[in-house]
Amino acid sequence: MIKAVFFDVGGVLLKQDSSVMLELHDREKGWRAGTSAGLWKEYLDVAHVGGELLPGYRRNGEVERIKRRLYATNRMVSGMEALVRELGEVCRLAVISNFTADLNQVLDQLGLLASFELIVNSAL
Repeated sequence: MIKAVFFDVGGVLLKQDSSVMLELHDREKGWRAGTSAGLWKEYLDVAHVGGELLPGYRRNGEVERIKRRLYATNRMVSGMEALVRELGEVCRLAVISNFTADLNQVLDQLGLLASFELIVNSAL
């Protein structure tokens, strides 16, 4: 009998297609293609090891705007919400991920935070 199921977030529970949004952000800002993607990558390089925005970094405001836009497009991978709910009835559920430090906020946004007994995030 299965006693517990562990999930990752990116690509398993959460579907994010950031490339389209990042390209749109570049066009709206009149920036060279790839500028927003570069800023987002800089943030992720720090956030995946438990950091937040770089103190005093001149583009922190822009990174926050990109982050809000990306998170507004967060969607569940098709069928995963039902699977989580069904499995939660018969076994213990956990998340193990290298997501950014705001993983709990994202799971809450998706309505899944209470579904998991344990959340292990290597970014913390």
